[in-house]
Amino acid sequence: MKRNARRFLPLLIAALSLGLFFTGCATVPRHFEREASFALEHTHATALGKIGESPASGHPGLSGFSLLNEGRSAFLARMALAGMAERSLDVQYFILQPDMTGSILVAHLIEAARRGVRVRLLIDDLNAGGYEFGLRALDACPNIEVRLYNPFGKHLMSKLGRGLEFVGSFNRLNHRMHNKLFIADNQVALIGGRNIADSYFGADPAYNFRDFDFFSVGPVVRDFSASFDEYWNSAWAIPIRAMYSSRPSASEIAGSFSKLKVHIAAHPEYPYKSPAGHSEKLEILNRFRDQLVWAEAKVAADSPGKNKEPRSHRITAMLKEFLGNARREVLIVTPYLVPSDSGALREMLANLRSRGIATCMLTNSLGSTDLVSAHAGYAKYREVLVEGGVELHEMRPDAESRALYIAGGGPASVMGLHGKAAVVDCAFVFIGTFNFDQRSANINTEVGVLVHSPELAQKLASAVAIDLQGQNSWRVGLASECDPGLKDRKETRDLAWIAEEEGRRTVVTHEPGSSRGRLLLRSLMGLIPIDSQL
Repeated sequence: MKRNARRFLPLLIAALSLGLFFTGCATVPRHFEREASFALEHTHATALGKIGESPASGHPGLSGFSLLNEGRSAFLARMALAGMAERSLDVQYFILQPDMTGSILVAHLIEAARRGVRVRLLIDDLNAGGYEFGLRALDACPNIEVRLYNPFGKHLMSKLGRGLEFVGSFNRLNHRMHNKLFIADNQVALIGGRNIADSYFGADPAYNFRDFDFFSVGPVVRDFSASFDEYWNSAWAIPIRAMYSSRPSASEIAGSFSKLKVHIAAHPEYPYKSPAGHSEKLEILNRFRDQLVWAEAKVAADSPGKNKEPRSHRITAMLKEFLGNARREVLIVTPYLVPSDSGALREMLANLRSRGIATCMLTNSLGSTDLVSAHAGYAKYREVLVEGGVELHEMRPDAESRALYIAGGGPASVMGLHGKAAVVDCAFVFIGTFNFDQRSANINTEVGVLVHSPELAQKLASAVAIDLQGQNSWRVGLASECDPGLKDRKETRDLAWIAEEEGRRTVVTHEPGSSRGRLLLRSLMGLIPIDSQL
């Protein structure tokens, strides 16, 4: 091992040197024109302003929420809002993929802009490499402006170039914007874990996520808009046009939009049809309106310069208070669970344990996760969690509930968990972008909403109860407690996974639902001391 380390050391030094060299060449512009802009006011007379107007009159000062529990409703909500917007669309995401879901949304943004709607699109630049010309062409469209959060150098768009720059500018580029907001006319907002890509809407043939959103109206929308404005006008958000010395030509823009139309038309197998016409869009939005639950709510969003400014960890502070006020029970849903040996997350869980709060947690199994590295960080703490009394569940990649969340039932698709939510005492609900891991707590920026509503808490708890069923997730326990006959077998002294198979309870003492390759990869990653980055 030491001999191999010596062999690769020169290569590592060379890579670091190249990264530092390219970092010096690929600087982010510091001096450029940037106009501050803010959410538009006086939009109550718009069609979207009237969506919640009538029911809101019976709930003064409260906000309304509908749970978007599966991909189809989440897709239709975004397309209907983009199609009905009259004044503004403020769109903020960590990932915007140029696949079918992303392409259809971009086409809707262009159509809205052509109607005179002001579109502000804020995308984290970590995943924008390779899509930069499409974003530049979009930015050149009248009424649309695109800004990149914490961008890479403009001429390092290859994966190798971006990788080298990331190494050379690690302290800056490691800080990412994980926020996800979709706000129409400053009247309706979507908040939750979904990025814009096929897999977040149950439309990918191979791998899809289980996720959540809230469809929100009322005063809470203005709070989401204030958060968007804070990011949009911050020094971290760079106009994409400032990254280049020239703008795309008219023919290049026309060519880009033509390719977009061709790409969409070339995939008739895409499972969802965008709502056509005003009446169909209004019918969709009225359906969400009829499901609104009205309650008091509080929005929290980390500062755009998290870790660079005082009192910037706003989400963590809210969650500490939220979980600290639990009196009976807590339900936590998180795709990535990395408590670490110390810090805010371990403190939260230790506090629940010390007060005897019944705690149930749902996270990914090794077979369902999209990030083996995060699972390596989590696996170290499973036994501690279970011994501490946590009812721990891991999503099955072959969950029968795929039929609920994946278009066409997804019999060949693996399902992973991506939703981030929590319920306290069947009365308080949290939904947002915060994972219970070190990256969300200490590095990336996050946004979320806390709602005081027993009715909404019951809706979310009932939705998650399906995920907790044995055919959809494994319950992780101590092997000796699951099967007394295993008590004296050394190889089963740690954990066991309990599930239902065709109506029968089964107990296995090896990691289920995963390949040997994944097990080996996780073991290797577990040897690297990177928990603080997970």
